[in-house]
Amino acid sequence: LSVLRLPAPQGLSQQVSLGGGLTGTEYRRGGWLVDWTSGSWRFRLDQTGCISADSSGALPLAKEMASFASAYPLAKAPGTVVMTSGCGDSSSVGTVVTWVQGANVYVTSQFASYTKAMYLASQMRLYT
Repeated sequence: LSVLRLPAPQGLSQQVSLGGGLTGTEYRRGGWLVDWTSGSWRFRLDQTGCISADSSGALPLAKEMASFASAYPLAKAPGTVVMTSGCGDSSSVGTVVTWVQGANVYVTSQFASYTKAMYLASQMRLYT
């Protein structure tokens, strides 16, 4: 499923707790990036380019995303959620949700809020 492959993150890394038993990896290289897996989904919050003295980096927003994904479960099919955000806030520069069911690839994107993109994907149902 090459459509779901994400490039390997680079930089210094450390394991972080995202709450609800989830752990992820936080990377620091020219900004912040947090990467984690839940079920068959891979999540990535990318704030590269955000150089900040705030040592929490992207972790608070990653915890928000993980909590939202728990509240609104995504399809059982494999997928990715990639959010590129502004520095230190939840205003999304872009969120793309991609998943595969059978031979079909589904994509939804949202540039106002990651919650809208993830909610839309959580509500998608296949009709045959």
